[in-house]
Amino acid sequence: MAGSKANHPPVVRLKGSKTISAKPGSTVGLSGIVKDPDGDRTSNKWWPYEEVDSYPGKIAIMNPGKLITSFKVPNDAQAGQTIHLILEVKDSGSPGLTRYQRVVVNVM
Repeated sequence: MAGSKANHPPVVRLKGSKTISAKPGSTVGLSGIVKDPDGDRTSNKWWPYEEVDSYPGKIAIMNPGKLITSFKVPNDAQAGQTIHLILEVKDSGSPGLTRYQRVVVNVM
């Protein structure tokens, strides 16, 4: 069957909303679900998408290589600012494929 040996991208979903509201100093939980249709191993990484944030500081994600993790909204974040976080998932197939999901945190 043509294409049966092709690699397929991992399927990435977020548990919960893609948009979260949080106050400065609060801890925000992040959780993703990953399935690879080919059964390939996957690697996961959460990272701050600083280029689109309106919060100008740095964000520290607790366990960026885990599907379930968290981060603390910095105390100096201002109401109305946004923090964007990306869940990046790569599979071990050939060629390796990557998929992404984004969470937007609105500072209250």
